[in-house]
Amino acid sequence: MSNHNKSTEQALILRRFLMSTILFLFFLVLVLPSSSQKASTVFGDATLPDTSLFYSGEEIYQTAEAIGEDGRTFYVRQRITFDFIWPLIYAWFLYSSLSLIYRKSNNEVLTNSIRWLPILGLIADYLENALASMVMLFYPTRLAFAEKWLPIGSLIKWSAIAMAFLLIVSGIVVWIIRTVRGREAARWK
Repeated sequence: MSNHNKSTEQALILRRFLMSTILFLFFLVLVLPSSSQKASTVFGDATLPDTSLFYSGEEIYQTAEAIGEDGRTFYVRQRITFDFIWPLIYAWFLYSSLSLIYRKSNNEVLTNSIRWLPILGLIADYLENALASMVMLFYPTRLAFAEKWLPIGSLIKWSAIAMAFLLIVSGIVVWIIRTVRGREAARWK
């Protein structure tokens, strides 16, 4: 690849990172607090499936009972509006952050593999939202497949997101160490 193409690619990676970061921070600071406040008004102290790492199928139905019919309707509406957009935003942020941080890695297999973590988290989040919405829509009818797969989807989602954030933090730490070492070595030349 020519130097011009590499510099164009680097600029594109940086531009995507900046755009995704601005959008991510906008949602984090302005949209999420408002959405959380509305949800806590409707749901009260009920523990929702998509906010927990581990839960059982029985707990899903306890939540559906606790939030009532209006709560279940609000839950489904929130999943097909806000919770459709938010996973796209955080996945784009994580993907572009990993792409930026690991762009100069010597291990292409690793670099290309870790960028898929946010996509895996996104897919698992959508699976979780679809199954939880089905439970809420069909309550009190029990859906055995949803009881089984909803907790698994949540675990995959949270694991993929956590691993992506850990890789971002570790990549930043390595970059800082290399930068400091490089400056220190340059000082002695």
